[in-house]
Amino acid sequence: MGADISWGRSPKEAVVEEPHDEEVDTFTSEQKERNRAFEAATVQWHQDWVDAVGMEIRAHDRTLGKRRRQLVTQDHYGVADTRGWAEEIEYFIINVLDARLGRIPSRDS
Repeated sequence: MGADISWGRSPKEAVVEEPHDEEVDTFTSEQKERNRAFEAATVQWHQDWVDAVGMEIRAHDRTLGKRRRQLVTQDHYGVADTRGWAEEIEYFIINVLDARLGRIPSRDS
């Protein structure tokens, strides 16, 4: 009788169908329980994603460390130039993380 949830790729992509007016009175513990379950699933999905990102980074930690040492340089005044390293991180996110784990979730998406 409450809202029906159909899951997409992630909990944030779930489609919630709002109940009709005659069903509004039944929004009690059942709806609250569905909301709690949805929130718990969202938190768990994000935690699983963060864990997977950590595993991918650890799998490539030597290469990432080597590339950072190669790409971060200092100018004549001792100021670190991190532009090359920033490009490398962007490459890693797009070509490794996104390719293996899917798009990175954000608070806005």
